[in-house]
Amino acid sequence: MAARAPAPHTGAVVFPSRWLLWSLAASLAAQPARMHVDSDLVLVPTIVTDHDYKPVFNLTERQFQLRVDRTPTPLAGFWKDTGPVSLVIVLDASGSMQNVLGRSQEALRGFLALAHPEDEYALVLCRDHGRVELPFTQDQRALSAAILAAGAHGSTPLLDSLSLALDLVKRGRHERKAILLISDGEDTSSRLDYVTLRRRVLESTAWLYVLQFFTGRPLDEFEFRDLRALAELTGGIFFDDVSPKRFAEYFAELDVHQRYVLAFRPGPSAGGQRQHRLEVRLKDVRLEKPRLFWRRSFQDGLPH
Repeated sequence: MAARAPAPHTGAVVFPSRWLLWSLAASLAAQPARMHVDSDLVLVPTIVTDHDYKPVFNLTERQFQLRVDRTPTPLAGFWKDTGPVSLVIVLDASGSMQNVLGRSQEALRGFLALAHPEDEYALVLCRDHGRVELPFTQDQRALSAAILAAGAHGSTPLLDSLSLALDLVKRGRHERKAILLISDGEDTSSRLDYVTLRRRVLESTAWLYVLQFFTGRPLDEFEFRDLRALAELTGGIFFDDVSPKRFAEYFAELDVHQRYVLAFRPGPSAGGQRQHRLEVRLKDVRLEKPRLFWRRSFQDGLPH
């Protein structure tokens, strides 16, 4: 029977024994980390929602199936985690968001009502060159004030702002780290290229949540695809074409704390730094078109 940890801990972290898994789980915060492995256990944090992105947190171990490189793999551990998070909010405050920025600001205030008492938040404004508007704080009043003070003008350095957030999120004090991007998806002034940003996302321990606001602008296929791909790489959630009428509804359901953790023992490494594909499936679940989100791969031989 698969071991169960008495307290949650998530991320691509490897422990040398089951005893250490049990003893350390209570003291370490959740880490949705890189799937880098060099010994015994790999942890796969997983989010489940219904088709409308509402969290589903009542599933059991027997309802999950894990495949590694397309091979069914037994679980060596399973638990639920609701730990605090260090979250960087990237708010697109460029001119293209002028008609919807107010709704974004109102929805963010509602989102903060879901905060864990130990959560901390930082704010990056995406316009012109992008800048850190507020470093990490637990002061929700200061965060709300900074969000409400933002005005929509200037160009959109979307990729540059995400890169800035990747630097900032490293300073968070919690092991679980995430970035929440709110934008219409239009990049007009970034100096950083997508390939470089993708590499940085893969190296990060943060999960990326993207809410792409529908502003009526014709959506470029590449803008749509690239943001979705970045979120999927991390195991985060991509919400596309969120209408102004439903924006607050999405935020009311967006809980960045609830995750399942699946643990497994990888096979022997053949050397090098091979990338392994991960796939999580559900069975015997009475949900219509459930959605699953998990980190898609892990890599041999790299330190975690």
